[in-house]
Amino acid sequence: MGKSVATLQLLMGCCKTSSEADGRTDTTDDRPKLPAPLNHQSPVMDPIESSSSYDKENRSHPPASETGLRYEMKKYGFKELAEVTGYFSDDNLLGEGGFGLVYKATLDGEDVAIKKLKRELENKLEESEYLSSVSHPNIVKMIGYCSEGKNRLLVLEFIPNNTLAYHLHVEKNKTLDWSTRMNIALQTANGLLYLHEGCKPSIIHRDMKADNILLDNNFKVKVADFSLSSFLDTRNVHHISSICRGTNVYADKEFGDVQKITDKLDVYSYGVILLELITGRKPLHEGSNITIVQWAKNRIGQALNNDDYTRLVDSRLKEYKENEMLRMIYCAAASVYKPSFSRPNMNQVKVSTS
Repeated sequence: MGKSVATLQLLMGCCKTSSEADGRTDTTDDRPKLPAPLNHQSPVMDPIESSSSYDKENRSHPPASETGLRYEMKKYGFKELAEVTGYFSDDNLLGEGGFGLVYKATLDGEDVAIKKLKRELENKLEESEYLSSVSHPNIVKMIGYCSEGKNRLLVLEFIPNNTLAYHLHVEKNKTLDWSTRMNIALQTANGLLYLHEGCKPSIIHRDMKADNILLDNNFKVKVADFSLSSFLDTRNVHHISSICRGTNVYADKEFGDVQKITDKLDVYSYGVILLELITGRKPLHEGSNITIVQWAKNRIGQALNNDDYTRLVDSRLKEYKENEMLRMIYCAAASVYKPSFSRPNMNQVKVSTS
């Protein structure tokens, strides 16, 4: 019971940050007051024993900086990639992300996804050598690239089963069951934790959203679009992102249009994704300006105080484990309703199914 209570206090903000220890208090007035810790034993995940928990739980996927291993990325010619996509035909278009258009193609006998970068991101391909050392089962693998004239393209592994956003918000014939949602949450956390702590320098995704969580036929997670994020020395967090600006619900509103690049940005976005998994709602409700973060705020308090999840949880879920639901709710609340200085890091907020 002691571990569970300690973790609950951590997620709900009872642990001290350096500023709190100095006697400073949170002056952010527009943040909701989180529910008080429950008196009974909390089913929240076991606490992180130390900052090295990534190493303990992911020894089979050590950081490239520790092993020095890299896989060889193939360099492709623009003509070859144009031909296999039908000269970038709409018939082969998979979708459009923040970094460019993505096409399905077959190369060397394997299905691949080819991302044609937007012109303003051409210089990002200079990072491709570093990307060859990024390897994790929950991260989309970069197979190769093209850097020819002004053309910049990435060749990525193809993930066949669409995105989390599709299965939550578009697919009408089948609803993601609770165990699948829990696994998606955990695997997404594992991928982000690898980027933050398993890569040196750290990678801050900056564009985490349900559309960037790809799923294979077994609903295994592959986090996409990390490859064009900022590569960040953990001592240097002054970079400015233009990706998170505007009405992006996944962007932390604490920073406004100017997003300070820190791992807490990804934690906030991850919290929004958890709210989608819990509620089944889209990030921005159609026909209104009410975000899922605003919509869920009071409902989370009512659910925890009254032990009634009816108004919060996705009505399509026929059954779920209440202790797991409670765990995910606490993780989501700590991620989106705490100010950045006291928000848990990815290590602390990682959802556990054990």
